[in-house]
Amino acid sequence: MMESCRIFDVTRTLGLDAPPFPNDPAFERDAKEHGGVTTSRLTMSSHSGTHLDAPAHVFAGGKTLDEYPPERFFVSAQVVEVKSRRVITAADVDALRPGEYEAFLFKTRRNEPSRAHKPMSWISLSPDAAAALVRCGVRLVGIDSPSVDAVDATELPVHRTLLGADVLVLEDCDLREVPAGGYELACMPLRVRSSDGAPCRCVLIMSGKRAAR
Repeated sequence: MMESCRIFDVTRTLGLDAPPFPNDPAFERDAKEHGGVTTSRLTMSSHSGTHLDAPAHVFAGGKTLDEYPPERFFVSAQVVEVKSRRVITAADVDALRPGEYEAFLFKTRRNEPSRAHKPMSWISLSPDAAAALVRCGVRLVGIDSPSVDAVDATELPVHRTLLGADVLVLEDCDLREVPAGGYELACMPLRVRSSDGAPCRCVLIMSGKRAAR
């Protein structure tokens, strides 16, 4: 089965190209050798690198990631390439294939180099686009930007719309090498008790069936 598949690792590498969000702690690894073995102490945010957001991220008492069954993190997904825009609108969502995929991943930075710092601005979703995605019945929305909300969106309306409808949010994917099209998405977050979010290893799997679409 795997011989007929192509797997894209779309996870940013902590300590390399996953700089912290403003006001979040930077990723740090303190490695120590003792008794012939090496162990490391890791310091980071629950939203470091490629990560999933749970409703508890924006809603007090909301559902946490560890409350979801593992199958929730395996979905069919369409990678959508966004060209020359500052914001993704409801009209963009309406042009997609609602009902065919369980998730949409928005590719906005096609030629971005590996980065050492968070960008000062990025392409985000508009609140009406978030509402349109909820109406589509999707289970997960992802983006290669640091956030689905605009950099100056202090009230986080896109997060609140999506997570309020139990649509998981996947942020800061590395989609540079991924062609637009259909995939199977696997994004398993760290299993942390009462987690508002967690880094995850995220891969897209293109099978012969999907690639033929």
